[in-house]
Amino acid sequence: MNFVGILLKVVAVIIVVIVIYLIVKALINKEGQWIFGKNSSKKNIHYSDIEKNIHLLDFEKLIRESMESGEKRVAVRYYYLWLLKVMAQNNYIKWDIEKTNSDYLYEIQSPVHKEEFTYLSYLYNYIWYGEFEIDDATFKKAENRFKNSIKTFSNE
Repeated sequence: MNFVGILLKVVAVIIVVIVIYLIVKALINKEGQWIFGKNSSKKNIHYSDIEKNIHLLDFEKLIRESMESGEKRVAVRYYYLWLLKVMAQNNYIKWDIEKTNSDYLYEIQSPVHKEEFTYLSYLYNYIWYGEFEIDDATFKKAENRFKNSIKTFSNE
């Protein structure tokens, strides 16, 4: 009787270990993204070339093309990069692809500009990294805020 009881316990432990192994393997192989990850049906877009060359880009054209293709989130990203470009050109910040939004915020001297940049960074992060489509009203508000700030940072 002791042998059968021990054998059943060993088999139960082996089954539990196999189940745990399969779960971990599924998560490592990205099959478990429905639990922890982003929706795999969404496109992965790499923007590193754009970010490396922001001083050479025509953001008005890129934004227009994004809007024509219905990609409002991409347009917001372009507005944000355009803002960084204008701020760098006017010596509010020093552009570096490795810097974070907090790094740029630290460089800005004026409290008013800091407040505006903080809000625009929040807006950008919320729209770009959020996994949802933005409606026309939200986009228009964001667009107007970015346009006004780009104009302000350009004229001072």
